[in-house]
Amino acid sequence: MMTDPGHTITKLTLQSQAGWVLVTAALLAESLERLLLTKMRTLSNKKAKQIVKNGPLRNLAAKIDLAWAFELVDDPVHHDLTVIRDIRNEFPHSITEADFDSPEVIKHMKKFKGWNAKEDQFDLFVERFKSCFLQITAKQDQQSMAKALRKKRA
Repeated sequence: MMTDPGHTITKLTLQSQAGWVLVTAALLAESLERLLLTKMRTLSNKKAKQIVKNGPLRNLAAKIDLAWAFELVDDPVHHDLTVIRDIRNEFPHSITEADFDSPEVIKHMKKFKGWNAKEDQFDLFVERFKSCFLQITAKQDQQSMAKALRKKRA
């Protein structure tokens, strides 16, 4: 028996949205880890892994809040990162298949600055992700350069 190709395409589209959300959240978590490590003393790989992978910074919320507390991200980036985290949490924990048209996801999307019901919600998510990612990596580069200069002076 052949399946309906329209149903299959719809299902793949929804799965790719979920995949995109989970991958972007993981990229942000990794970028935040690297940024936070620039503010820490020099750590062995084992100790760094112990702190950021298995310890107090193992979850995205802690990384977001600590980056903000250390003034590594500003208030708007902290806000967007928190919304992205909330959206990420909806996808694997939804009873039904979540997508960017789901009420539980729209509830969080509305928190983004510039949200508009007429705009494509996935596009707005991608835009906010890119903005956060670029700001985090720029700050990471800045912090790494400052740390290198301090070492050179010492």
